[in-house]
Amino acid sequence: MLAAGAAGDSEAVAILRVAGASLGDMLLALRKAGAPRLSLIGGLAQPIRPWLPDACRDLAAPALSDPIDGAILMAKRRHLRGEVAPW
Repeated sequence: MLAAGAAGDSEAVAILRVAGASLGDMLLALRKAGAPRLSLIGGLAQPIRPWLPDACRDLAAPALSDPIDGAILMAKRRHLRGEVAPW
């Protein structure tokens, strides 16, 4: 899809524009909800950046560490607060 979009395929471009706009909406909603920092992660994080709306591209900063590190940190914080997993 990305290669086809880069080559100018009209169907791929349309799909990637919708995907970028949807992702941009999510970034804006998270920022509005108070998220201090946002990162795109995974194999599509960099290739999808050009398809984000201009106003959203700077909202997504490079990840500071691996997503697993973030999951461990979140679990430790929940544990320290005495929270129990819902399952």
